[in-house]
Amino acid sequence: MKRYIFAIVVFILVLGFYAYNQSAKSSAKSFRIQCHKKTTTFEKIYHPKDIIPIQKAIKNGNFTISISEQKSKYMKTKLFSYINSKDIAKDFATLLNHKKDDAKYKIHILTYENDKLDPKKKSPKAKLYEGYLVFSFYFDDKLSYRLQLDFYEKDGRDIDELLMCAKKSLNSL
Repeated sequence: MKRYIFAIVVFILVLGFYAYNQSAKSSAKSFRIQCHKKTTTFEKIYHPKDIIPIQKAIKNGNFTISISEQKSKYMKTKLFSYINSKDIAKDFATLLNHKKDDAKYKIHILTYENDKLDPKKKSPKAKLYEGYLVFSFYFDDKLSYRLQLDFYEKDGRDIDELLMCAKKSLNSL
């Protein structure tokens, strides 16, 4: 009888430990600020000590900005007939009051088109958004902070809000 009680107690402890670990896992999904709640947001800080110098450089307008795009592979590309990645980079640079290029502080923006015919996308939720923007902030050529924001409008008209959200996200770290 004591063995059964012992086995039950051990089972409950193991189950409890597993449940606690599952609930304590941190997600990359972010809801830190109000604009994160309006879209799907993922963020990660890789080097916390670099954030303040990056914020100062951006506040002073001293950074280099670049952009790339990833078009869909399985479906016909539509997104880039509505949006221009170079305009996105230019708008973000303007929003941040870019004054001069500084190779020490870099921002890279990836404009990604959601490929809704990708066989790896199994859930209907994975097909709701039109694309996303990934903002990568570098200090001395090392990735310090990354932010991904999904956009849902077919013509990308919600991208301006995402640019503002990216600025707020960095400033609120």
